[in-house]
Amino acid sequence: MKFVTSTLILATLAAQAASAQATTPTKTTIGTTTTSTSAANVPANAVDNWDTQSTYWRNNHATRPYYDNLRGYAAYEPAYRFGVDLYNKNPNTSYDKLEQAQLRSSWSAQRGTSTLEWEDAQQATRDAYNRMYDSHSLATSPAR
Repeated sequence: MKFVTSTLILATLAAQAASAQATTPTKTTIGTTTTSTSAANVPANAVDNWDTQSTYWRNNHATRPYYDNLRGYAAYEPAYRFGVDLYNKNPNTSYDKLEQAQLRSSWSAQRGTSTLEWEDAQQATRDAYNRMYDSHSLATSPAR
């Protein structure tokens, strides 16, 4: 009986995940490059959770237009985390409204072992920030 119940629960969760994946992707502009991000990849109740974001970026970083495979994920991970942290400190604020000189300075202090200079880290930071911004915007938008 426990096995049947567990199987039904797993099937229900799989169906819910599949229906969440069916949402329309959003477009995000990074510098002069437009990239697609699907809000379905971020459960509304887990947007602010770094573990969820880390999993997404670890699985998708190599598909980003700014990614340099000679550097590897370890160089970009602090920039993604920085973007997530920035959004959590500035919820519902467009990335473009943030003080860019302050972001550069904060990156220097928080980059840890990342080899990325701000010019390179900024794209990954903006990407992570905008992914969260877009997900929150979609989650809080009234139904049409």
